[in-house]
Amino acid sequence: MPRYHFDIRNHASVAADEEGTEFHDFAAARREATESARDLLIACLKRGMSPKGIAIEITDDAGNLLESLVLTEFNLAGLDSHDENGAHRLRLA
Repeated sequence: MPRYHFDIRNHASVAADEEGTEFHDFAAARREATESARDLLIACLKRGMSPKGIAIEITDDAGNLLESLVLTEFNLAGLDSHDENGAHRLRLA
């Protein structure tokens, strides 16, 4: 199975995901990265931090950037919606 890495970029610095995680395909990795981005956005907002400049970058094992999920591109209109467990729900814009 291919291994994908979710690096977190904050303005000029990067927290590299050195280990990575194996997924069946890129679509599965993207779903997981999207959930992580949502969680990170909620954490930023709860702490009163701006999500501007923060992104989760999905890279392959060779270090090639496959996609960047920018937190400020999430649709915040769904932030006040909750699922059946009371957790925040967000949608990509």
